Amino acid sequence: MSTQSNNRIKVLTVGDGDLTLSLAVIRAYGSHQIDLTASTLLSSAQELATTYQNSPQVLEELKERQVKVLFGVDATQLHETDIGSFDCILFHHPHLGLETLSDSEAFHAERHYQLLVHYLWSARQCLSTTPSSFIHLCLCGCQDTTWRLLDAAKRSHVTLVKQYDTTTPLSAFIHRKDTVLQELKHETNYSAPRRYRNGKLGSKHYLGKFGYQHRPTHPATTNDVNVANSQHFIFQPHTPIYNSDENLGENDCHICGASFDDPDSLTKHMKAPALPTKPPRPPRPAIAVKAGDNLEPDNKKIKVAVSEGPVLWSGKVEESSDGQRLRYFIRQQSVQLSKKKAEQHIQNGCVLLNAEVLFDSSRILRYKDEVELRQFEISTANSVSPSVVDIVHQEADWVVGWKPVGIRTQGAFSEQTMESLVSKQLGGVYESLSKMDTGCGGLCVFWRKADDNVSSKPLVMHEYTALVHGYVEWKEHSLVLEPARRWKTKAESNNLRSPELAHNLNEGSGITSEPSGSKKTLCTLICHEKSNAELVSALSTLVISARSNTRVDELCYGLRKTLGKPVVNDRVCRSEFFQLPRSIRNLIKNRLCIGCYGVEVNGKRVEVSVPDRLSAFYWQDFVLKGSTASVKI
Repeated sequence: MSTQSNNRIKVLTVGDGDLTLSLAVIRAYGSHQIDLTASTLLSSAQELATTYQNSPQVLEELKERQVKVLFGVDATQLHETDIGSFDCILFHHPHLGLETLSDSEAFHAERHYQLLVHYLWSARQCLSTTPSSFIHLCLCGCQDTTWRLLDAAKRSHVTLVKQYDTTTPLSAFIHRKDTVLQELKHETNYSAPRRYRNGKLGSKHYLGKFGYQHRPTHPATTNDVNVANSQHFIFQPHTPIYNSDENLGENDCHICGASFDDPDSLTKHMKAPALPTKPPRPPRPAIAVKAGDNLEPDNKKIKVAVSEGPVLWSGKVEESSDGQRLRYFIRQQSVQLSKKKAEQHIQNGCVLLNAEVLFDSSRILRYKDEVELRQFEISTANSVSPSVVDIVHQEADWVVGWKPVGIRTQGAFSEQTMESLVSKQLGGVYESLSKMDTGCGGLCVFWRKADDNVSSKPLVMHEYTALVHGYVEWKEHSLVLEPARRWKTKAESNNLRSPELAHNLNEGSGITSEPSGSKKTLCTLICHEKSNAELVSALSTLVISARSNTRVDELCYGLRKTLGKPVVNDRVCRSEFFQLPRSIRNLIKNRLCIGCYGVEVNGKRVEVSVPDRLSAFYWQDFVLKGSTASVKI
């Protein structure tokens, strides 16, 4: 592959903040196989030592291993430097910081799109002429979608040829035509700290055992960062080598297409394309309402008395608190608030930012922002353990009530189950015909138990709405749910050990080996909405019709295991959840995106409106417009 006389592969690393990536590469494959040049954006060894405590030892070992180290190298200006050509150029986790994330996520994404375009374009000019030379990028989360990686590649005239998980050895894509790099012996003192190797930070990297530690380049932010779902992207060039966009103006960048008002701005951009001028702060996204309004975040009958509650604390954000997240800031102002209580205050509209009620607890605060914390006084049927159940519909022998998240449906062991609350509120004894899990909210049907209607249980069908990961190809589908496995009690286990009792199972003795509700359940699924996968991570809204004995956990399991479409925020599918844009994750939080919003009892239909958070179209519109404007579902 390499044209050098020593036949080594020429490798360049860029954006390697503390140079541990370069050190891990040379440890893994040795200088006899790789001719490595390491580079960092930091301007000098002194600045490197100030930023990272371990840098002197790293530099010393790189020198011993005959690795050339370059300082002040901008990955978007490689073609302007005299560094030569390389068989492969590696760039792990490019990032420009979080300074603009809180102001405009669209602008934040655009900055990184420009970074990717200019890097790919510049790196292409520095590739060797061998057919197997390539450009590398390692991104995490949904950065490849949010930052429009494929669009950047198309504009730079490079093609994505391979994609690998970060647990893959680098020898899978760094190799000669007929020779694979041989990994050297791993020494015990090479390994990076355990959190960089065991996936605690989101992903495992093959070079972690050789000492690679992913840390940001910014001197003011040296804390560890989450790198969930990290992937290697391998690009190779194709002709032509220039852009031929006929619509470009005289003040437009011919590489990334960005437009500028004057030639001076364009010149500055070309010299430092990854650091565009920060625009004036735009208005905050419309995810808040004015104080005193009736809040209906889930289109339920929820009223938050924000304007009437006493003010616990109010003031402006000091300069020392600039950049803090809202949930952390309000805890600093009130020592009585735990993490859970702080989140409850925010989600129930008791925190105002610049005179607007805010529900996003991860909002980044800025200097001189006005924050007001009010007393948590809420009266709603959607709160945990309500004193009064919201009765949606009532007949002589049955009622339909709204069950909030966080409360049990069945059982008389507590006064705070839905059965106990409905019985106390309406008088008499009511039995729930719905099997709604504690973590799921929705409509529940309750049947009045009495001597005169023992045999008249109504026939109930539930209609669940779920937001799932993935693009659904079908319009209607049938799903057979397996019964949920239940632990046998100790008494049941002892009984089944007895040969006589085991024989009596077939003689009608009343003892059965089948768990209750062991019959398979047939559900009908209708795909109501599906998002454009090119605009936002693929999401689909499903409407599921199921019998009254269907449990939500069985539905989630069937969607996940049988159809491969997990419900958003299913606790065992966190990797899919972290592929969603950060702005969506911040609003959904830990809420399971499934609920019952329609029931049919003896042919009579009762329904409530479905919240926007279960609409795939809503999140598509949110990403495009950057707001939570109401969308028809």
